[in-house]
Amino acid sequence: GMKDRCGSPTSSSFHNYGGRGIIVCKEWHNFGQFLKDMGECPERHSIERIDVSGNYEPGNCKWIPLNE
Repeated sequence: GMKDRCGSPTSSSFHNYGGRGIIVCKEWHNFGQFLKDMGECPERHSIERIDVSGNYEPGNCKWIPLNE
């Protein structure tokens, strides 16, 4: 989802992400590297940027529980 909302102008969320200049770091376009940096997504969690104006990149992302 993060790659779509940052890189696809046809995504319904693009204006809030890619349209604001937020990107997924180049290294994370390789899923293996993303997995190495972030680990498996825990059950019922989602990725969140710590600095909401920053990019999806190591040091600026964490897993957070989904609201139920």
